Formats: sequence, structure tokens, C-alpha cells
Amino acid sequence: MRGTRAAPSLPSNQRNHRSLQGSHFWGAWMKQKEVRSLIIREWDRWLQTQSVDPEGPTGRDSLKFYFELQDNRSNLLDFQSRGRDKWLIVHSWLLSERRVSD
Repeated sequence: MRGTRAAPSLPSNQRNHRSLQGSHFWGAWMKQKEVRSLIIREWDRWLQTQSVDPEGPTGRDSLKFYFELQDNRSNLLDFQSRGRDKWLIVHSWLLSERRVSD
């Protein structure tokens, strides 16, 4: 086909979600399965910057994480929740991955 081009691939420094925030590569509403691993990855990064109880992070920490994402208007929270509370969804992901205790 003449006149069509494949979309350029992203440079390696733009493949993480921080570089993509606000760009046209993010859809308005991502599916949960698409964003779950990104949330878990961001949690692991965020946790390294926090002073957490030696026994491990708790629900209070996951709520703080969620509020920071919310305050920063993170595109990671632009996923379909089907009416469920997004914090409960994020928290349940962290629980299921054994990243927090309740």
C-alpha cells in the first residue's frame, strides 16, 4: 500500500509508563488486565522510596500509594472499574501478588 507507514517504535527510554503519561499512546480507558502489571511495577518502585514497617507494607501503605497516584493524576488509574472502587481493585491486586498484608 502506498502512503501508509508502520507506527514508529518507542525509544527504550519511553517504554515505561512515566514517559507515556499524557501521550497519545495511552487510551482513555485501559482494561484492568493491561494496567495490572504496570501498577504492580510502579508499586515496587514506589515502595523503594518509602519507609515501611519492617514487617512489610500494609493496606495503609497501599492507600497512600493510591492517593499519590490520584494526586499526580496518573494515567495508571484510567482503567475500567465497572463501578467498583478503584482503590479496592488496586489493593486486591497488591494482595493477590503478596505485595501487602491486610
